[in-house]
Amino acid sequence: YPDYIPRDIPWEKGAVILANYEFPVKTGTQYSRKYLSQKTLEENVAIYQKYLEDNKWKVTTDTNQADFRMFVATRPDLLGKLVITIAKSQVLNGMTVEVSFIKQ
Repeated sequence: YPDYIPRDIPWEKGAVILANYEFPVKTGTQYSRKYLSQKTLEENVAIYQKYLEDNKWKVTTDTNQADFRMFVATRPDLLGKLVITIAKSQVLNGMTVEVSFIKQ
């Protein structure tokens, strides 16, 4: 489980984990987990919107395209930002969900 990703993030039960990784970025370090979801884009968006709202995250960016949705959110008690990206896989059958925390 990648460091700094909130422990209460909802993960899809039985989903295939595609990657866990961390790497340096300009503003700090990015910690990420990516998995293959069998849920639709709309179902995943609803799950993660609810999580962000229920846990007092402030969405600073909401990118909405046909087969892609990305939320960037912050909380005043955490130094960094949470990025949730949901996209239709071009190779695999399903949606990919990537949850990252960029620690500053």
